[in-house]
Amino acid sequence: MRQSGGCGTALRAAVGAAVLACAAPAAAAPPAARDLLGSPSDWMAGATDQVQARLRPDVGPRGPGMCLDFDFGGVAGFVSARRTLALALPPDFEVDMDLRGQSAGHEFQLKLTDAGGENVWWYRRPEFEFPRAWHPLRIRKWQIKFAGDSKLDRPLREAAAVELVVSRNTGDARGSVCIDRMDLLERSLAASGHSLSLDQLKLIVLMVLWNQQTPTSQLLAEDLFSAAHSRLPN
Repeated sequence: MRQSGGCGTALRAAVGAAVLACAAPAAAAPPAARDLLGSPSDWMAGATDQVQARLRPDVGPRGPGMCLDFDFGGVAGFVSARRTLALALPPDFEVDMDLRGQSAGHEFQLKLTDAGGENVWWYRRPEFEFPRAWHPLRIRKWQIKFAGDSKLDRPLREAAAVELVVSRNTGDARGSVCIDRMDLLERSLAASGHSLSLDQLKLIVLMVLWNQQTPTSQLLAEDLFSAAHSRLPN
Protein backbone atom coordinates (compact mmCIF):
# COMPACT_ATOMS: atom_id res chain seq x y z
CA MET A 1 0.00 0.00 0.00
CA ARG A 2 1.27 3.46 -0.86
CA GLN A 3 2.07 5.92 1.90
CA SER A 4 -0.46 8.76 1.89
CA GLY A 5 1.87 11.04 3.82
CA GLY A 6 4.55 10.87 1.16
CA CYS A 7 2.01 11.39 -1.60
CA GLY A 8 0.58 14.43 0.16
CA THR A 9 4.01 15.98 0.58
CA ALA A 10 4.89 15.38 -3.06
CA LEU A 11 1.58 16.79 -4.26
CA ARG A 12 1.90 19.93 -2.13
CA ALA A 13 5.40 20.52 -3.47
CA ALA A 14 4.24 20.06 -7.05
CA VAL A 15 1.26 22.39 -6.69
CA GLY A 16 3.48 25.02 -5.07
CA ALA A 17 5.94 24.82 -7.94
CA ALA A 18 3.10 25.10 -10.45
CA VAL A 19 1.73 28.20 -8.75
CA LEU A 20 5.17 29.79 -8.85
CA ALA A 21 5.49 28.92 -12.52
CA CYS A 22 2.15 30.57 -13.27
CA ALA A 23 3.01 33.71 -11.30
CA ALA A 24 6.50 34.14 -12.72
CA PRO A 25 5.55 35.69 -16.11
CA ALA A 26 3.42 38.38 -14.44
CA ALA A 27 6.23 39.35 -12.07
CA ALA A 28 8.83 39.37 -14.84
CA ALA A 29 6.81 41.55 -17.21
CA PRO A 30 5.06 44.48 -15.49
CA PRO A 31 2.47 46.22 -17.68
CA ALA A 32 3.74 49.07 -19.83
CA ALA A 33 2.22 52.49 -19.08
CA ARG A 34 1.61 55.53 -21.26
CA ASP A 35 0.85 58.92 -19.81
CA LEU A 36 -2.46 60.28 -21.09
CA LEU A 37 -2.56 63.39 -18.92
CA GLY A 38 0.49 65.31 -20.06
CA SER A 39 0.21 68.93 -18.96
CA PRO A 40 -2.87 71.18 -18.71
CA SER A 41 -1.71 73.05 -21.82
CA ASP A 42 -2.25 69.85 -23.84
CA TRP A 43 -5.99 70.00 -23.17
CA MET A 44 -8.77 72.21 -24.52
CA ALA A 45 -11.98 73.00 -22.66
CA GLY A 46 -15.31 72.81 -24.44
CA ALA A 47 -18.97 73.33 -23.56
CA THR A 48 -22.42 73.46 -25.08
CA ASP A 49 -24.28 76.77 -25.56
CA GLN A 50 -24.73 78.90 -22.41
CA VAL A 51 -22.54 76.55 -20.36
CA GLN A 52 -19.20 77.73 -19.02
CA ALA A 53 -16.06 75.61 -18.75
CA ARG A 54 -12.53 76.51 -17.67
CA LEU A 55 -9.33 74.49 -17.27
CA ARG A 56 -6.77 75.33 -14.62
CA PRO A 57 -3.63 73.62 -13.29
CA ASP A 58 -3.72 71.72 -10.03
CA VAL A 59 -1.26 69.83 -7.84
CA GLY A 60 -2.02 66.33 -6.64
CA PRO A 61 -0.16 63.65 -4.70
CA ARG A 62 1.53 62.38 -7.89
CA GLY A 63 2.51 65.79 -9.24
CA PRO A 64 1.00 68.38 -11.59
CA GLY A 65 -2.61 67.84 -12.60
CA MET A 66 -5.57 69.84 -13.84
CA CYS A 67 -9.12 70.82 -12.93
CA LEU A 68 -12.15 71.41 -15.11
CA ASP A 69 -14.44 74.04 -13.55
CA PHE A 70 -17.99 74.25 -14.87
CA ASP A 71 -21.15 76.27 -14.51
CA PHE A 72 -24.28 74.91 -16.19
CA GLY A 73 -26.35 77.95 -15.20
CA GLY A 74 -29.99 77.21 -15.78
CA VAL A 75 -29.58 75.02 -18.86
CA ALA A 76 -28.83 71.41 -19.70
CA GLY A 77 -25.63 70.54 -21.50
CA PHE A 78 -22.11 69.29 -20.93
CA VAL A 79 -18.53 70.41 -20.43
CA SER A 80 -15.42 68.64 -21.67
CA ALA A 81 -11.65 68.58 -21.61
CA ARG A 82 -10.12 67.18 -24.79
CA ARG A 83 -6.58 66.19 -25.67
CA THR A 84 -5.48 65.27 -29.19
CA LEU A 85 -3.27 62.22 -28.82
CA ALA A 86 -2.61 59.38 -31.28
CA LEU A 87 -2.96 56.03 -29.54
CA ALA A 88 -2.34 52.51 -30.83
CA LEU A 89 -4.28 50.49 -28.31
CA PRO A 90 -3.19 47.01 -27.18
CA PRO A 91 -5.61 44.05 -27.23
CA ASP A 92 -6.33 44.54 -23.54
CA PHE A 93 -5.72 47.61 -21.42
CA GLU A 94 -6.98 49.77 -18.60
CA VAL A 95 -7.02 53.49 -17.91
CA ASP A 96 -5.91 54.35 -14.39
CA MET A 97 -6.35 57.82 -12.93
CA ASP A 98 -6.45 59.71 -9.66
CA LEU A 99 -9.35 62.13 -9.34
CA ARG A 100 -11.29 64.32 -6.97
CA GLY A 101 -13.89 67.02 -7.34
CA GLN A 102 -16.89 68.94 -6.17
CA SER A 103 -19.47 67.32 -8.37
CA ALA A 104 -22.24 64.85 -7.62
CA GLY A 105 -25.30 63.81 -9.58
CA HIS A 106 -23.88 64.46 -13.05
CA GLU A 107 -22.76 61.90 -15.60
CA PHE A 108 -19.00 61.41 -15.92
CA GLN A 109 -17.61 60.12 -19.21
CA LEU A 110 -14.26 59.11 -20.62
CA LYS A 111 -14.24 59.13 -24.42
CA LEU A 112 -11.81 57.83 -27.02
CA THR A 113 -12.35 59.21 -30.53
CA ASP A 114 -10.91 58.24 -33.90
CA ALA A 115 -9.17 60.66 -36.25
CA GLY A 116 -12.33 61.50 -38.17
CA GLY A 117 -14.38 62.07 -35.04
CA GLU A 118 -17.11 59.78 -36.36
CA ASN A 119 -16.39 56.80 -34.13
CA VAL A 120 -16.51 57.27 -30.37
CA TRP A 121 -16.02 54.79 -27.55
CA TRP A 122 -17.03 55.81 -24.06
CA TYR A 123 -17.09 54.89 -20.42
CA ARG A 124 -20.14 56.29 -18.60
CA ARG A 125 -20.99 56.73 -14.92
CA PRO A 126 -24.46 58.28 -14.49
CA GLU A 127 -24.87 60.48 -11.40
CA PHE A 128 -21.23 59.96 -10.48
CA GLU A 129 -20.15 61.38 -7.14
CA PHE A 130 -16.56 62.62 -7.28
CA PRO A 131 -14.62 62.01 -4.07
CA ARG A 132 -13.53 65.15 -2.23
CA ALA A 133 -10.07 63.64 -1.57
CA TRP A 134 -7.83 62.14 -4.22
CA HIS A 135 -9.00 58.64 -5.12
CA PRO A 136 -7.95 56.13 -7.80
CA LEU A 137 -10.30 55.08 -10.59
CA ARG A 138 -9.56 52.11 -12.83
CA ILE A 139 -11.39 51.70 -16.14
CA ARG A 140 -11.05 48.37 -17.93
CA LYS A 141 -11.28 48.01 -21.69
CA TRP A 142 -14.48 45.96 -21.46
CA GLN A 143 -16.15 48.93 -19.73
CA ILE A 144 -15.49 51.20 -22.72
CA LYS A 145 -18.29 50.70 -25.23
CA PHE A 146 -18.83 51.82 -28.80
CA ALA A 147 -21.13 54.85 -28.64
CA GLY A 148 -22.64 54.40 -32.10
CA ASP A 149 -25.02 51.82 -33.52
CA SER A 150 -24.80 48.72 -31.33
CA LYS A 151 -25.12 46.55 -34.45
CA LEU A 152 -21.78 47.90 -35.68
CA ASP A 153 -19.82 47.57 -32.45
CA ARG A 154 -16.55 48.67 -34.01
CA PRO A 155 -13.43 47.23 -32.33
CA LEU A 156 -11.32 49.68 -30.36
CA ARG A 157 -7.80 49.44 -31.80
CA GLU A 158 -6.68 53.06 -32.07
CA ALA A 159 -7.75 56.55 -31.10
CA ALA A 160 -6.78 60.10 -31.97
CA ALA A 161 -8.16 61.97 -28.96
CA VAL A 162 -9.01 61.52 -25.29
CA GLU A 163 -11.90 63.41 -23.75
CA LEU A 164 -13.24 63.85 -20.22
CA VAL A 165 -16.88 64.92 -20.05
CA VAL A 166 -19.33 66.01 -17.36
CA SER A 167 -22.90 65.95 -18.62
CA ARG A 168 -25.56 67.68 -16.56
CA ASN A 169 -27.99 65.50 -14.70
CA THR A 170 -29.42 66.10 -11.22
CA GLY A 171 -26.42 67.74 -9.53
CA ASP A 172 -25.59 71.33 -8.70
CA ALA A 173 -25.05 73.80 -11.53
CA ARG A 174 -21.50 74.63 -10.46
CA GLY A 175 -18.63 72.33 -9.69
CA SER A 176 -15.19 71.09 -10.62
CA VAL A 177 -13.45 67.82 -11.42
CA CYS A 178 -9.70 67.35 -11.03
CA ILE A 179 -7.31 64.77 -12.47
CA ASP A 180 -3.82 64.17 -11.11
CA ARG A 181 -2.72 61.09 -13.03
CA MET A 182 -4.09 59.26 -16.07
CA ASP A 183 -2.20 56.28 -17.48
CA LEU A 184 -2.93 53.79 -20.21
CA LEU A 185 -1.74 50.38 -18.97
CA GLU A 186 -1.32 47.43 -21.25
CA ARG A 187 -2.66 44.33 -19.54
CA SER A 188 -0.70 41.14 -20.16
CA LEU A 189 -2.46 37.80 -20.23
CA ALA A 190 -1.11 36.93 -16.81
CA ALA A 191 -2.14 40.27 -15.30
CA SER A 192 -5.60 40.38 -16.86
CA GLY A 193 -7.13 37.53 -14.91
CA HIS A 194 -7.01 35.11 -17.89
CA SER A 195 -5.05 32.46 -15.99
CA LEU A 196 -3.97 29.04 -17.13
CA SER A 197 -6.69 26.49 -17.73
CA LEU A 198 -7.18 23.57 -15.37
CA ASP A 199 -5.73 21.16 -17.93
CA GLN A 200 -2.64 23.35 -18.32
CA LEU A 201 -2.19 23.51 -14.56
CA LYS A 202 -2.54 19.73 -14.32
CA LEU A 203 0.14 19.30 -16.95
CA ILE A 204 2.53 21.53 -14.99
CA VAL A 205 1.88 19.55 -11.79
CA LEU A 206 2.37 16.30 -13.71
CA MET A 207 5.72 17.46 -15.07
CA VAL A 208 6.90 18.59 -11.64
CA LEU A 209 5.88 15.30 -10.00
CA TRP A 210 7.50 13.17 -12.67
CA ASN A 211 10.73 15.17 -12.71
CA GLN A 212 11.15 14.69 -8.95
CA GLN A 213 12.27 11.16 -9.86
CA THR A 214 11.08 9.58 -6.62
CA PRO A 215 8.88 6.48 -6.43
CA THR A 216 6.19 8.32 -4.48
CA SER A 217 5.96 11.27 -6.83
CA GLN A 218 5.92 9.11 -9.96
CA LEU A 219 3.26 6.79 -8.58
CA LEU A 220 1.15 9.78 -7.59
CA ALA A 221 1.57 11.28 -11.06
CA GLU A 222 0.36 8.07 -12.67
CA ASP A 223 -2.64 7.84 -10.32
CA LEU A 224 -3.74 11.44 -10.83
CA PHE A 225 -3.03 12.23 -14.42
CA SER A 226 -2.43 9.20 -16.64
CA ALA A 227 -5.15 8.75 -19.25
CA ALA A 228 -6.72 5.45 -20.16
CA HIS A 229 -4.91 5.24 -23.50
CA SER A 230 -1.59 6.85 -22.60
CA ARG A 231 1.25 6.11 -20.24
CA LEU A 232 4.04 8.22 -18.85
CA PRO A 233 7.44 7.79 -20.50
CA ASN A 234 9.94 5.51 -18.84
